[in-house]
Amino acid sequence: MSGSSSQHGTPSIGPYPIAEPVSVSSLDNSVSANTLKDDLECVASLQDYADFIPYRLLFLWEVVEGLHTGLDIRRRTELWLSLIEGGEEDDVWLWVDGDEAWAQQNYQPESSALQGLTPRALQDALTALQRRLTRGSPVGQDTSSEALSYVQRVRSVGNPSSRFLAIAWLVSTSRDSSNLSLSQGYGPARTFNLVFLVTVWVRRTRGLPDGLPSSSHDVYDSFDRTIRDSGHPCYTLMLRNVASEDCRLWLRFLLWLYDKSELGIICFYQAECPARFLPATSWLFYPEDRRQQPLVLIKSQRPKDNLGMEHPKLLHAIVWLTATRHGSVALSDQKLEEIHASIARLSRQMWDKSEAELSERVQAGKPNLIFLAWMNVYPREWRLQLGGGLTSLNWRQFEEVRVAAANNPPHYPPTNSIMALGAILWLTVRAVQNVGNSKSTLKDIQSA
Repeated sequence: MSGSSSQHGTPSIGPYPIAEPVSVSSLDNSVSANTLKDDLECVASLQDYADFIPYRLLFLWEVVEGLHTGLDIRRRTELWLSLIEGGEEDDVWLWVDGDEAWAQQNYQPESSALQGLTPRALQDALTALQRRLTRGSPVGQDTSSEALSYVQRVRSVGNPSSRFLAIAWLVSTSRDSSNLSLSQGYGPARTFNLVFLVTVWVRRTRGLPDGLPSSSHDVYDSFDRTIRDSGHPCYTLMLRNVASEDCRLWLRFLLWLYDKSELGIICFYQAECPARFLPATSWLFYPEDRRQQPLVLIKSQRPKDNLGMEHPKLLHAIVWLTATRHGSVALSDQKLEEIHASIARLSRQMWDKSEAELSERVQAGKPNLIFLAWMNVYPREWRLQLGGGLTSLNWRQFEEVRVAAANNPPHYPPTNSIMALGAILWLTVRAVQNVGNSKSTLKDIQSA
């Protein structure tokens, strides 16, 4: 579903406004002297050839897809486009000329990645790249000495493979990607779930040649001993998800990217690691991520998502879980709105009564630091499915549809909340499986 920036808290991403394409000739008069020839050729090829696939953009898409698998493709596309256009302090566009040709020879994308790059998506990417070129330099570019140091290191490295490794990692830890996770109800993985980020990084870069500088085995052996002695069981979790040689490659990559001689202590799963409060490596620390907490609230508090909507919304959650278990997570806006609009006609009073009764019976379970407070109010078994497919924008849109429809006279309202819940489940399954007309379903239930 399309959306807008948050009015409350951390902004979500989207929607991405699409402008009319700009011709290459008009770009020539506005771009800076530092503009890449690869970028200009990419613009020209996207304009002239309908089947042209830019490999640098495809690589970015694969990383985004790995980070946010299961999320609505429009949300992933918005993140991808925001990375192409740039404008954030942590801009990831660190390519140099020749990277496109190198990628075509050395990068082998998964076939599934091509499915997301529709002709419309590529035209939107064209517009995003044109905006980058006409702007000249990123808005709010990070000029700290540490950022400038690794930016220069990435751009000047002789082996393009190392640059691709770096860009994949910088996308994974970018503010835009973290904001999208926040809108799903997750604490940013760069702080709370490094295991996940490293797993994605390894999978998306596994086929690239190894161009990193070598490091002494003593560095890794020292890191291995230190982290085990410091009581970090998250390291064992890491090695269950990532092969030891891949973990060492990532550690060697960190030493190069951040120009360090030793690794210090790294907490791979701060969501649950008992040693997460001990001092750790400062160059993998993002203090703003912790401002999304606390995650445990007192009983009287109703947590809000990053669009300011109060939770839990149990009936909306049940609709989504039922729809995805009986159909597809790729439900259209029209289908979801049809389901919610039909259900909303149960009457606002019956909806509110059902919500209240469910709230008394549904147990949220133990909170997990990997989720934000508003997601932790849902049962543990629901959280992954709700966070994997929905953003706070979806929740708000569901509620807006319900409120608008509930202002109309109810159509054959059930007389108690048990019947209301049955109607919700039945409506959802019928609508997802295209059985009959959902608008007549309440009438069918009443007549049964």
